[in-house]
Amino acid sequence: MQVFRRVGMAGSVFMLALATGYVTQNGGAIASRFSPGATPGGVAQIASDPAPEAPQHESAVNTSETAPTTSLSSVSIPVEPAVMALTAPATRLFADRLSGTTQTPVIAPDTPTCDVTLSAIPGDAAMVDLSVVAPCHPNETVIIRQGTLKFTQATDHDGQLRLSLPALSADASLEVELSDGTAATTQADVPAASSYEHVGLQWTGRTDLQLHAFEFGATYGQPGHVHAGAAHSPDRAKLMGAGYMTLLGDPTLEGGMMAEVYSFPSADAHARGVIRITVEAEVTRDNCGRQVSAETLQPVLGDGLDAVDLTLSVPGCDALGEFLVLNNVLRDMKIAAN
Repeated sequence: MQVFRRVGMAGSVFMLALATGYVTQNGGAIASRFSPGATPGGVAQIASDPAPEAPQHESAVNTSETAPTTSLSSVSIPVEPAVMALTAPATRLFADRLSGTTQTPVIAPDTPTCDVTLSAIPGDAAMVDLSVVAPCHPNETVIIRQGTLKFTQATDHDGQLRLSLPALSADASLEVELSDGTAATTQADVPAASSYEHVGLQWTGRTDLQLHAFEFGATYGQPGHVHAGAAHSPDRAKLMGAGYMTLLGDPTLEGGMMAEVYSFPSADAHARGVIRITVEAEVTRDNCGRQVSAETLQPVLGDGLDAVDLTLSVPGCDALGEFLVLNNVLRDMKIAAN
């Protein structure tokens, strides 16, 4: 056993010497192959030169054994990739490579505007078509004014409102006021307004007041009796030369302002005579036993209407269903036929 260990050790020493000799003889060649740029592909190649044949040594134990021969086979070693710090954004450095791609522009969403706009267009029978656009004030109560006439309406879910009202003067000035105090004004030229006469009544809250017009001797329920229940339309003025009532304001709004305006085409009347104007109030659960306030609107010299305060003491609730008739709070209209 001791002899075999020495032989084994001698063999190991022999192999180490053999390998050392190869590196000594071929070190320059190997170094040149591992140097940068050794091959075009960036991979160093070790040539498969045949290794020198090792000499045969006879062993004192077994003369038939020979030492194994050794050679280096071909080996491919990849070059470590270089890491480079970019001096500018990649999209600029490699723009030529990205030229074929489509860049989708980023479009910022439109910022909604909160401007309030008011426009007025003359309509038939000296009416005005009013339009309110307030995109940041949806479902909001607004006040509409034309001179002394005022009433409340509500915008829709888009902050818009459209309505028609009589032009009280040839150069009708209109205003809308929102709950935060924002206001907008506009003006409409309505020459036909000078051919009409108007009277009105306006109030706040529930008063159960009504404006009535009795044309040329008409009595209750006849065609010439114009009121909220038989208001007619502006077409009646154009076709028949008769009057119509305009109801303004939204009665569903809590504490809202309401108005009624009676208009008659005095310049195109088909009859002559007197139109009697009255204010009436039904005694109801909402007004019985208390005072109600309102304003009458009647013509002044020139254009427009003058507002006059009206206060009415309503009888107690034992008079439910009865009517109060005020004959002298508004002047009658005197019409000359044309």
